[in-house]
Amino acid sequence: MSTATRNLKKNLDDTRDAASRTAEAAGDVAGETVASVRDAAAERVAAARDALSETGDRLADTLRRAAEKAAEKADVAAIRDSVVAAVGSGVAATTGALRDRSMSDLATDLRDTARRHPGLFIAGAAVAGFALARFLSSSSRERRS
Repeated sequence: MSTATRNLKKNLDDTRDAASRTAEAAGDVAGETVASVRDAAAERVAAARDALSETGDRLADTLRRAAEKAAEKADVAAIRDSVVAAVGSGVAATTGALRDRSMSDLATDLRDTARRHPGLFIAGAAVAGFALARFLSSSSRERRS
């Protein structure tokens, strides 16, 4: 084998080794990037879940106070009191479940419930939306005062 052939073969081997090391390094960097993105996403989901839990706790407290105030008034219908109390209890239970379970478990449960009981799901969403709107409007009025 001539010297030129040996040099060419050595250069090819060196180039192949360098390419292999570069590909391995790129794979490591990509793996680290994916892991850091996944960790950042998990942190944001956890922060959002915590914020939602805190909001739910405040909503449940507001509904409990509203039910207590309504119970003190003689002219308020008993059905309204029980509805407000039930919604408050439901919000408190939902907040506890939200705090204790992962987002994927909650999404799965929500999807399953919506499939099994679509009417109940829509009614619950409407009640939750109404309660949230009332809570937000009362919170904004309190801030203006």
